Amino acid sequence: MSLVTLDIITPERAIFHGQVTEVILPGELGQMGILVGHSNLMTLIRAGELIAKSADGERRFAVASGFAEVTASSVVVLVDSGEGASDIDVERARRALAAAESRSLDTAAASADELEAHQEELARARNRIAIFERSSRA
Repeated sequence: MSLVTLDIITPERAIFHGQVTEVILPGELGQMGILVGHSNLMTLIRAGELIAKSADGERRFAVASGFAEVTASSVVVLVDSGEGASDIDVERARRALAAAESRSLDTAAASADELEAHQEELARARNRIAIFERSSRA
């Protein structure tokens, strides 16, 4: 069985390093699967679920935006934040979502950067909750 080395790195720490059979990334244009021997690629990552498959099963990660570098034998994912499904504090994520949803944002007066940051905050909280709920049902 051919393996790919996967590294998931945030500015604070490396959250995963290991050998996997497949990586499913939340790419800017949708999910993409990476297997050993993949063509070299640089891609943007959007907030979403990253899945690392191995002979032992699947590990799921909530990741924020960033980018990934893919080679034939490795995937390096650099994201603003991320955590494994088992590490998600779902109550904290629910509080963050409620706070972001209640924050009134005057879209007419807000800058493009402010709007983008608000959308990213909402997406990150929703993503963390969804991944926690999916992993707890498995």
